[in-house]
Amino acid sequence: MLSLRLFGGATLAGAGGPVSGPAVQRHRLALLALLATAPGGKASRDRLVALLWPESDGAGARRLLNVSLHTLRKALGDDALVSLADDVQLRPEAVPSDVGRFRAALEAGDRRAAVELYAGPFLSGFFLGGEGEFDRWAEGVRDQLARAHQEALEALAEDAEAAGDPRAAAGWWRRLAGEDPLCARVALRLMGALDRAGDRAGALRHAGVHAALFRGEFDAEPDAEVLALAERLRLDPGPRPPPPEPPPAEAAPPPALPEAPAAPHPDGIAVLPFEDDTRGRRSEYFSDGLTEEITDALSRVRGLRVVARTSAFAFKGSRTAAPEIGRRLGVRHLLEGSVRKSGGSLRVAARLVEAATGSLLWSARYDREIGDVFAMQDEIARAVVDALRVELAVEGGGSLVRGSTGDPEAYTLYLRGRHAWYRRTPEGLEEAIAFFRRALERDPGYALALIGLADAYNMLGASDYGVLPPGEIYPRAKEAAERALALRPDLAEAHTALANVHLNHEWDWEGAARAFRHALHLNPGYAVAYHWYGLYLAAVGRHGEALAAVRRARELDPMSLVMGTALARQLYFQRDYDPSVREYRGVLALDPGFATARLGLGLALVQAGASEEAVAELGRATDAPGEPRPVALALLAHAQGRAGMDAEAEASLGRLRDAARERYVPPEYFALAHLGRGEAGPALDWLERAADARSASVVYFQVEPLLDPVRADPRFLRLLARVGFPPLP
Repeated sequence: MLSLRLFGGATLAGAGGPVSGPAVQRHRLALLALLATAPGGKASRDRLVALLWPESDGAGARRLLNVSLHTLRKALGDDALVSLADDVQLRPEAVPSDVGRFRAALEAGDRRAAVELYAGPFLSGFFLGGEGEFDRWAEGVRDQLARAHQEALEALAEDAEAAGDPRAAAGWWRRLAGEDPLCARVALRLMGALDRAGDRAGALRHAGVHAALFRGEFDAEPDAEVLALAERLRLDPGPRPPPPEPPPAEAAPPPALPEAPAAPHPDGIAVLPFEDDTRGRRSEYFSDGLTEEITDALSRVRGLRVVARTSAFAFKGSRTAAPEIGRRLGVRHLLEGSVRKSGGSLRVAARLVEAATGSLLWSARYDREIGDVFAMQDEIARAVVDALRVELAVEGGGSLVRGSTGDPEAYTLYLRGRHAWYRRTPEGLEEAIAFFRRALERDPGYALALIGLADAYNMLGASDYGVLPPGEIYPRAKEAAERALALRPDLAEAHTALANVHLNHEWDWEGAARAFRHALHLNPGYAVAYHWYGLYLAAVGRHGEALAAVRRARELDPMSLVMGTALARQLYFQRDYDPSVREYRGVLALDPGFATARLGLGLALVQAGASEEAVAELGRATDAPGEPRPVALALLAHAQGRAGMDAEAEASLGRLRDAARERYVPPEYFALAHLGRGEAGPALDWLERAADARSASVVYFQVEPLLDPVRADPRFLRLLARVGFPPLP
C-alpha cells in the first residue's frame, strides 16, 4: 500500500521506498496534499484548479487536473481517487497520510502518538511558486497543524505535572519551547518544571537563553515575570531535591555521552546553521546548503579546526547560548547568520562571535543575485579568516569555495539534494538522487552533484539499508565517482566514494586503502573519510588502527550520531561488548529514534549474553512507525532464537520472508535469522548467496561476532578465501 508523508516535506512511498515518475510531479503531489487534508478527503474541482493552476484559463486548468487524476489513478489504483459529481475524493483507507493519522490520534485523545507523527512543518520546503495560491493555502494549513502540535505538547506537559512527574513535564515543556521560544508563558512553565525536577541550573540557563533571544529579536526586555522568577530562583537558599525515582532493576553504568573537549581549540570554529528568513520558511534547504558550503571553505584553511557539519547542526533551532555551544564543540569562535531568498535575489547576514562571551567580532550583510553565491561565500570565508588573523594559504591562489557550476538552478537543485541526503533514510536518499539527477541534466559537468549521486548510491547499497541489489547500485556509485574525479581529481569526497565501492563491492583491498589514504591526504579534516577508512581497517582486523581512525572522525564531528555509532560498532567488532553497549546507549540518549544505534545495541547485547534485553531493544526497532526494516526483522529473529523464543523467532523469520516478496532483502539477513536458532546449514547457504550477490556486509564476515558459530566450518573458510581477505595481523 502507498502512503503519503506530508510532515517535513512531501513524499509518496510504498514498501519498496519512495515512488518516482510522473505521479510525483510537484503539482500532483500538491493535488494529493490538498485532498489528503480536506474533510473526508474530498474537494471540488473548482477549488483544486483555483489553487493549483490559477494562471491557466478555466478549460486549460480542467484539462491539467484531468491529466493529473489519470496519472495518479494509474499509480494509486482506480479505487483510490473517486469522482463524485464535481468533487474529487482521495479515499483515506486507500492512501493513508501522516496528517490523517496525526488528526485521528488527536481525536482519539492519543496526544503522544500525535506528537511523534509530527516530523516537521507541513510541506516543509515544498512549494509551487507561480501566483502563490497553493503556497498561501499550505502556509495556513502549516500554521493550523503547528498549533495543534503545540497544544498537544502542552497537554502532555500538563498531564505529567498533574501526575507528579516534573521530569517528564520538563521534557514536554522543553519541546514546546523549541517550537515557540519567545513565549513567556512557556518559558515560565519550563523553568518551574525544571526547578521542581531538581535542575535549578537548567531553569536559570533557560531564562538566560530566553532573555537573550528576546533582546536579539525585539531589542527589548523579556516579560517581567520571567526575570522575576529567575531572580527568585537565584535568591532561594537552595534548589529543591528531585523527587525520588524507583531503583533500577539492575544497576548499569551511565550512558557514554560525548564529552566536551577539556579546553577550546585556539583556532577552532563552528559554522552554526544559518537561519532561513524567507517568507514561510520555504528555503531551509538553501540556508542549510550555504552553511555547509562555508563550512567546507573554512575547512580548507590550514591551521583552522572546523567542526563538521553534523555536530554544528545538532544545535539547529535549539537556542543554546554561545558559551555552552563553544564548550560542547570545543571551539573559541562561532559563525552564525541568516538567509533570505526571494526569486533570484539573496540577502545574507553573517556574524562572527567569541563563544565564551558571545561578543561580536565581525558582521556583514550581503545583497546579491543567486548567480553570485559562490563569490559571496568566498568573501564571507575570507572575512572570517581575516578576523581570526589566521594565515591564509590556498593552493594555486584560488577561491576557498569549490563552486563548480555556473547554473544557479543546478546549484539550487544540488542543495535540495544534499538537504534530503542528510535525512539518512531510504526515502530521503531516493529524493536526493532525483534532485542530483535534475542538477546534472542542467549541468552535466557539475562535479559536486556527481559526488552527491555516488554518496546516495553508496548508502543505498550499505548493509544497514539493503534497499537495492548491490550489482545494481554499486556500479552506479562507481560511475558517478569516476565522472566526478575526471572533472575534479582534487576532491577528497570523490576518492572516498570510490574507495567505498572498491571495499564493499569489488573486494579490491589495495585499491580501497590507496583511495582512502589519498582522500585523507587531500583533506585531513574530512570526518567521513576517517569513518569509512576505519571500517576498512576493521574489516581486515587492524582494530587498533581502526579505533584510532574512528576516534579521529568523532573528534572532528563530536555531536554526530553516526560517528558515535561508528565508535560503538568498532568496539563491538573488537568484542569489547560492555563498552560498546555503553556507547550505543549514549547515542540513543541523544536521539532515541536513531534506528542504526538501536540495531547496534541489540547486536552488542546479544553478544554480551543479554538476549532477552536484546529482544526488547530490537522489538522497539521493528515497532517504529511504518514498515519495519528487513535488517531489524533479521536481527530480532536472531535474538529471539538465542533467547530460546522459538515460536517468536519463526514468526519474525516469516515476516522477513513476506518482506522479500515485496522488495529486495539481502541474503545475509536470512543467514542471521537461522544462526540465532543454531541452524548452521541453512545459514551457510544464505551466506554463500550473499557472497554471490556481493552484499556489502560480506567484507565484515572475517570479524563479525554473530558468525562465530560457523567460523571453523570448511564451507565458511572457503567463502573467506573466495573474498580474498588480506591475512589477519
